Amino acid sequence: MPYSDDSHQLLRIHQAITTLDQTLETLLLEAPKQAELAQIITNAHFTSAQDDAIAHWFAGFITVRRNLLSLVDIIINTTGGPNKISLSHSYPYFVLGYSALCSVYRMDRYLITKVAHHTIVQRKLNQAFPSHRIERKQFNAIYKSLVDPLNALRIHRAHRTLRKQYKAIRIAVEDTPIELTFAGLKKQERYVNLSRSNFLLNWLRSRRLVWRRRGASAKQKSVFTVLEYGGRIASEISLPRPKRVTPQIRGEIAALLKPGDILVTRHRRALTNLFLPGFWPHAALYVGYDTDRTRMGIGITSENADYWCEMNCTLEALKDGVHFRPLSDTLSVDAFVVLRPNFTEQQVAAALQRASTHRGKGYNFDFDFFRSDHLVCTEVVYRAFDGLDGREMPLQERMGRKTLSAEDLLDLALDTDWADPIAIFGVDDSQQQLVTGTEVRRILDYSYRSKPTRETVN
Repeated sequence: MPYSDDSHQLLRIHQAITTLDQTLETLLLEAPKQAELAQIITNAHFTSAQDDAIAHWFAGFITVRRNLLSLVDIIINTTGGPNKISLSHSYPYFVLGYSALCSVYRMDRYLITKVAHHTIVQRKLNQAFPSHRIERKQFNAIYKSLVDPLNALRIHRAHRTLRKQYKAIRIAVEDTPIELTFAGLKKQERYVNLSRSNFLLNWLRSRRLVWRRRGASAKQKSVFTVLEYGGRIASEISLPRPKRVTPQIRGEIAALLKPGDILVTRHRRALTNLFLPGFWPHAALYVGYDTDRTRMGIGITSENADYWCEMNCTLEALKDGVHFRPLSDTLSVDAFVVLRPNFTEQQVAAALQRASTHRGKGYNFDFDFFRSDHLVCTEVVYRAFDGLDGREMPLQERMGRKTLSAEDLLDLALDTDWADPIAIFGVDDSQQQLVTGTEVRRILDYSYRSKPTRETVN
């Protein structure tokens, strides 16, 4: 049976952190090898293949890091931070937040000590990689985050909370999925040198690097002083701001939606998965309500029926995994397009039944369609409709992997009879009102294919 709202959120955060930690282990195994880095440093040059390889790896690194930090930020907002933890129900959140924070510190230290320990590599990681949507100066931001005194204070406070409240926290997480995470905290703390002298030494090293570069060239700005760095723990993630899709717009589109419709969405915020390409990066599946499921004769397991109920009417893969969600959550965005696949109601019912079997799986941070135990957002749509009525959905090769992006879905709708775009909001001529009918195609095409210059994130 479903858990309470608080437990439900807790378990989803736990699932997201567990998946990210698994992805992190793979990421570290696939990091550039020391022999290859030594060759690059000796040659003072990256070949084209080496450039592509480190850009791809760094995109994965930033993706995992940003998602961990976003979860820490959610936990901080939920609990009020480690200094305000007083109720036992907050302790499991603390365990997850501290675990995620330790993983971030582990990542940052690995990057700086094992990968970017030479200026040749540091300069490369400070470059922009437009094909991966990596902006300039990312290495500098990570380095400063690691040595920033405010972040050192946060990690010390978290460690002190764990030490002082150890028994109460252990009791609070006993016989829950978070118990294993709690048991692993001591191991994770090994990756974080908690001595104040270590943080001071790292900070002085960063200052020395600045002073040396200032002396070398008066024209070259300090790599650290030019960075604007707020005190927030997830400083590279944009501050929350009101979404452009209002309750009124959600009400209008809710009246038009049918089970099987595809919602392609866009946020005006920093991306947390750099492998999702395009102006329109995300997709979700509208499955309808439990009454629609009964009417269409969709057979699902009793466990899935417990989650596909009440207000949950979309199936969406986010960092917490593949879950049924309310439309208000899925459309907490700035722009969206609705696609309606051209299949019979019976075929749509079969697609939704297939899609429901993926509920509860983890999120695929690698954007790799080869594996089906973890799904990326568009893969929910792909696993539902591919091969239905003998119609295959073509995958595109990106970075050596077969994938399907949200814009590939839009291309299918604009260029074939696989689906029709039926509504759009939030871009160009649809910025103020929901547009339906024949104008949708023109606005959609212009939004990502015809407009001369289009930012992927604004």
